Amino acid sequence: MGILRVLFLSAFSVGCVLAGPGLQLEPLTGFPFNDNLLPLSEEIYSENVGELTSARLPTTVIPEHYDLLLVPVLDADRGTYLKDTATGTVTITVKADADNVKKITLNAYQDLVIDVETGVTVEGVTGGTKFKVTVTRDDPKELLILTLDNSLTKGNQYKIKILFVAKIYDGAVTQHGIFTGKFKAADGTTELVMASTQFEPTGARRTFPCFDEPSLKATFKISLAYAPTYTAVGNNAIDGEPVPFPEIPTWFVNHFKKTVKMSTYLVAIAVAPSYAFVEATPEKDGFKKPVRIYGPAHLVLPPTEEAPLNRDGGAYPADRATRLMTVFEKYTGIEYSLDKIDSIVFPSHPSAMENWGLNTYATKYLLHHPGVTTESERLLITEILAHELVHQWFGNLITCAFWDQIWLNEGFANFFEFYGVDRVNPEFDALEYRQFASLQTALKKDTSTTAQPLINNVGRPGAGSKLEDYMKVFTHFNTYQKGGSLLNMLEALLTPATFENGLKEFLKQNKFTGVKQDSLFTILTQIAIRDGRLSPNGPSVKDIMDTWTLQSGFPLVRVSKVTKGLVYISQERFIEDVNYNHEHKLDPNFLWSIPMAIATQDKPNFDDPTPELWLESHALLKSYKHDTEKWIVVNANAVGFYRVLYDEALFKTLSAALIAPNSVISVKSRAQIIDDYFAFADHGYDKLEVPNALLLTKSLIWDTNPLVWKTVLKHLRGYYNKISDIPEVVAELKAYLLPKVVNALKTSVGDKGMVAILKSELFDWASSFGDPEVVSLSKFLFNLWATNPKAFPLPVDIEPVIMCSAIANAGATVTRPYEQAIEKYADTTGTVSLKQKAYLVKAIGCSQTAAQLDALREGILGIVAPIIDKADGVLALKAIASNPVSRLGSITFVQTDAKAIVDKLGLTAIVEYVRSLSEVVVLDADRRLIVTMIDAHPDLLKPIKPTLDAYVAAIQQNIEWIAAYCPAQASDCVLKEWLVANK
Repeated sequence: MGILRVLFLSAFSVGCVLAGPGLQLEPLTGFPFNDNLLPLSEEIYSENVGELTSARLPTTVIPEHYDLLLVPVLDADRGTYLKDTATGTVTITVKADADNVKKITLNAYQDLVIDVETGVTVEGVTGGTKFKVTVTRDDPKELLILTLDNSLTKGNQYKIKILFVAKIYDGAVTQHGIFTGKFKAADGTTELVMASTQFEPTGARRTFPCFDEPSLKATFKISLAYAPTYTAVGNNAIDGEPVPFPEIPTWFVNHFKKTVKMSTYLVAIAVAPSYAFVEATPEKDGFKKPVRIYGPAHLVLPPTEEAPLNRDGGAYPADRATRLMTVFEKYTGIEYSLDKIDSIVFPSHPSAMENWGLNTYATKYLLHHPGVTTESERLLITEILAHELVHQWFGNLITCAFWDQIWLNEGFANFFEFYGVDRVNPEFDALEYRQFASLQTALKKDTSTTAQPLINNVGRPGAGSKLEDYMKVFTHFNTYQKGGSLLNMLEALLTPATFENGLKEFLKQNKFTGVKQDSLFTILTQIAIRDGRLSPNGPSVKDIMDTWTLQSGFPLVRVSKVTKGLVYISQERFIEDVNYNHEHKLDPNFLWSIPMAIATQDKPNFDDPTPELWLESHALLKSYKHDTEKWIVVNANAVGFYRVLYDEALFKTLSAALIAPNSVISVKSRAQIIDDYFAFADHGYDKLEVPNALLLTKSLIWDTNPLVWKTVLKHLRGYYNKISDIPEVVAELKAYLLPKVVNALKTSVGDKGMVAILKSELFDWASSFGDPEVVSLSKFLFNLWATNPKAFPLPVDIEPVIMCSAIANAGATVTRPYEQAIEKYADTTGTVSLKQKAYLVKAIGCSQTAAQLDALREGILGIVAPIIDKADGVLALKAIASNPVSRLGSITFVQTDAKAIVDKLGLTAIVEYVRSLSEVVVLDADRRLIVTMIDAHPDLLKPIKPTLDAYVAAIQQNIEWIAAYCPAQASDCVLKEWLVANK
């Protein structure tokens, strides 16, 4: 592979530009992903989801302890224990917290089988007083109501014992409650089934009756029965040894140690056949408790003589997890609360979950396979590990009082995931990457006039009462990235030391409780006053932060020249409506308390986040002394959650300084100014014919910083997609950008971490631009690999790019690369991995030959070769949507065969297909075809119609963008003219 390394690290020649395929590498987006439109499970598409109560449980009875036995059966009926059920017993110790209580209300989902005649008992802990119990169920509200013949005595303890049978759901359909996950055994063909749990937000009540609200914490003593060939784990370590389970011969039961007080949504169990674990080696002076990674044995264990094909997927996450636990114990000053921390592969889980002591992960988000896992994937694995592990403090030790305060859980996890990665893998530049993955993402999501505040209305009268309404606090409310970005702003305001001291006190005072944001703000204010960061007579943290958490959106800060020595700095709400008249439109109902760090040409101190100026929530405008013939940067180092728009004169000075070689403007400021100005172009604030943002990209001729490049390429990807059907403009974009891509490839040093991730992305752009050397290299390497994949493996970080380039550039009469791809996709020997097969599907979709793309389209439904596996069907659909050669034919195909596609691939396939179209379609005629396709199936597509409509609206925005910058006649294209003039 020496020649590859030399070629990959050297400059590519910039000669003639060949036709190239679209970009192949998925853009790095951070965690969580695709959470603005897509739900977590197919069940949310159903109209039969059980209603949840918007009323809260009464607090007249408080849970203190649960004794829980579960007997999940996955393989076959075992006497009265039926397949796909979890029979159980729960005994809840409660305390009466009011006088004259004769009714106990707890949660139970409608699928939970309970014998209301004989399956529920209530008795006193002291004296054993037994009550006569009348049991009623309110299934729409998911309530189990126990009416007693006598009153409970305030302050006394009582035991509620309930026998129940829970349904084990099919994980392919439902990921809430206890559900299955399917995976292949070591032989690659045998399908095995495990089961685990996802209880956040309201899934515990699907598995056992409980007080299912986050602030109603209790201790748990869990017992779990299982077959002898299974692994069985729970929140805490096993108490003693497994013992025989008397009711099913050969089965065992694990009794786990009592937990600390915790919320029901954090309870977790897992039972799995053929699972094994890798245990981390404790660091000297580091975290000492067991850290284990569980998963299918052949995936997590290292190769041995007996099992040479083991993939060693557990070693890296185990090592990172123990290091991260050390980092978080040190930061918080609080020892981890349970006896062990496990992370387990849960194949059907959509992402990951922080269950206390037993974190669950989708396979690809946990296991790291040496020589197979890319650097982007390694970053994501480490990032998600950090996110879930810091939740053991922020979310588990202290928990949001209710789901309306969920940003406290997820905002802190988002903030610390980057902090943790930076401490254990500095090569990823995580504190810079945070700006790209968190701040820029949150600003984009919070632009909509329908954006919701961080403090939401879930659980309040009049709020939505279905599961999807609860899920929106995770998927639609910008909870993660905005929450983390605001904490980053707050840390900068208070200083890291004061912020850390405040969080330590916050944890100490509130551990094992449910909290609201005011508790955090009060303690941070006290510590900040003590440390001299806030004045006792000035605004408190609450005064500042309420303006950011109780209202939606964020401010646009305008900086305008008044005189040679004075500027005005004003605020207004930034909104998305391009037709809205933004000029001097200031809404006093949307004002923020804005701390402003400022750097200037005379004082270029980007490292000091201390506010030079405050724009209070009652102030629309303030003046600031500045020599306007010199540059000024407001929001220095991008610590604030807002965008900054400079007037024409100030921007001219600033842009000249930004694009100048070796600019003194900091990396974070350069990247954020670029992101801001692309946003201004997208939303109508930049009135120039060609966006000022493009002018800022001139810095790329010398700037090789990954944050700057990734910010630019994120936006240019959208431009590239929109002009993909206008060859003349594509050619000019290539001529402008390719030399800069080549230079960055040549001068970027390193093959690990963020540098390697950037170089892979640059290689992708060079391939898509048809760079001759990249194309030639890709053809050569692909042919070697297709001849002998084991002897000539492709470099993992650019594997899909090489495959795509080889097939796309084969030429109309050369079919060998396509035939090789078909042959390798059909391989059944295990020589070609499932991941590589997915790449091959995408690569076949890069073909420029209509017949080959037609075959791929028909292969989705298994009509002709290549017969596309169900797992790859959505990838194939997206590929034919993105390729101009097959795009129109794909619309007709989906309209004709929509039902067959949904039957095989699910509604998600249609959502992903239309999403792919929304990235590239710019003609109104094509938009009308897509609308006709959707309208042809009103009943079938009804559950996802709002999502599809959102993507159609995005296509309309594309059409308007093209009309503004590059109408159909390329000669009228001002974008083309700018590119020609600025090569």
